[in-house]
Amino acid sequence: MSDAGRIKYHLKYNLGRPECSILITGFQAVGTLGGRLVDGVRSVKIFDENVPVRADIYTIGGLSAHADQADLLAWLSHFGAPPDRTFLVHGESSTCAILADAIRQKLNWNASIPVQSATVET
Repeated sequence: MSDAGRIKYHLKYNLGRPECSILITGFQAVGTLGGRLVDGVRSVKIFDENVPVRADIYTIGGLSAHADQADLLAWLSHFGAPPDRTFLVHGESSTCAILADAIRQKLNWNASIPVQSATVET
């Protein structure tokens, strides 16, 4: 997502250089530095400094270290017994809704997406 670590230094020193190309691999979440670059912003703030985007930005989609829906459903299907409740708390809300629906339909589990800061009674 390019929001932390050494990548921020690389971007700070190279985004403003028109002779540079930045290759972003995999999914970038909305609102992250990587996501904003993929969306085509012309300037970003890195370490409280405005950095113009003059480098070419290229993306390669489909590369991810995360399991896809089929992999997650296959993994969940191996549980000896389903949990009482399954909460989806990571990812884009629209994608979580699709996965929650698939869990309910294919596994007949109680799957939901809690709102931020929600508490759950056990």
